[in-house]
This record gives sequence, C-alpha cells and structure tokens, in this order.
Amino acid sequence: MADDQYEVGKGRPPKSTRWNKGQSGNPSGSKKKRRTLSDELADLLDEEVETVVDGEASVMTVRRVIARAIAVKAMKGELRAVTLVVANDNERGGEDEDVLPGQGAARALRSAVPSAGKAGRRGQP
Repeated sequence: MADDQYEVGKGRPPKSTRWNKGQSGNPSGSKKKRRTLSDELADLLDEEVETVVDGEASVMTVRRVIARAIAVKAMKGELRAVTLVVANDNERGGEDEDVLPGQGAARALRSAVPSAGKAGRRGQP
C-alpha cells in the first residue's frame, strides 16, 4: 500500500491528527500534588531561626530549638520531657549504661520516680 493510500481505521488515526514527534499528549502536565500538613510541618521544622544560647546569638533550625527545649526540661526533671527523651533514645538504639542499662522508657521512669509506677493501678495501695 502506498503512503498516499493510508487506510484509516481502528488503531490507525488520520495522519493529520497524530501527535508530532516530541510533542506531549498532556502539554500542561499532571496536576500539582496538594501539600499535606506533614509537608508544611517538615518545611517549618527545617527553617532556620536566630536564637540566644548561653548569651550568644546563634542560628539553628526550629527542630533543633525544640529538641534543646525538651532536653532542658528533661534535665530539670519534668516527667513528660524525660519520657520523650528516654523513649526517643531507646528508639534510636542509644543506651547509657550508667543511667538506663537495657530498660524501656516506662521501666526507667518507674525506677527513677517511685510514685510514677503506682499511678493508675487499681487495688494496690
């Protein structure tokens, strides 16, 4: 069959309506992905801010500022902060032999603060 006698049919569109070589079938591209709350939080946590540490101006990420604040509270003895720090350390596989030899976060808190282990138990003095 000659080029001028091209047969149009199923799977054989007219040559005049075919895509040109290198031309996309979707020139505007796919729709933009909608940003999630996790995306926004990740961006915010990675922003750098200026803060004062030990009397000196310092630039660090929001993530680091929050981590420092939690660590300071834990050192002051606030139980929630201690729980966060110990749980995170255990998740990461960190283990300080002097403080927490192989203990989980809850067990470490019970041994550090005797009243924390008894809270919420029924039928026990």
